[in-house]
Amino acid sequence: MSCCTGLGLWRTIRSPAEPLTEASLADRAPVERLLLRPSVFSMTANDGPSDADTIRAKVVVLAGLASGVDVFDLAAEVRPLHPRHNTFPGELFLSMAADALDIGSFDRDEPLNYEGLRERLLPEVKLRGRNDHHKSFYTLITPPALRGGLAPDLVGEIQWWHTDDYWEFALYALVVFIRAAAERLDVPVAAACRMIAERHGIELE
Repeated sequence: MSCCTGLGLWRTIRSPAEPLTEASLADRAPVERLLLRPSVFSMTANDGPSDADTIRAKVVVLAGLASGVDVFDLAAEVRPLHPRHNTFPGELFLSMAADALDIGSFDRDEPLNYEGLRERLLPEVKLRGRNDHHKSFYTLITPPALRGGLAPDLVGEIQWWHTDDYWEFALYALVVFIRAAAERLDVPVAAACRMIAERHGIELE
């Protein structure tokens, strides 16, 4: 595993000894390849979230949403997995949000409208001030960008946040896109969660 201190930028599952090469990137899913690009992650560190942490973060969120867990209780379950001053599991959640856009089959002909999206699909979360609204905006536009092949400037963005809550806003974005996918497919949220879980080799009870 590798992560970045300072700004706390995290790279998805990878051994410290494994060089980041085009060959190693070729084995990754498209969204993971974007997140692993050296142009996005320019710092290194020795410690970071483990493979088990990554799997647990996926299971906690997908199983929790599938069973109707409140989003704030969900955040409380995820919080212990978040290393201080590190964006994990934020990138993971936004990658999963891109999966939700996939299963919902959103495209140019049948797009998901941004206007009122968070208010409609995540009404329980009330934002405060300009900074919160900007953070929400950034995490909501990142999954469509990733899905379309555009790597976000995470380094340039996060340095202005001055808070350790990227992972939390990424979680909110994931919830929004999973609910949007369920709405588009006219299925329960639990069914959408299971579709994403299957993509990650996870079987939900």
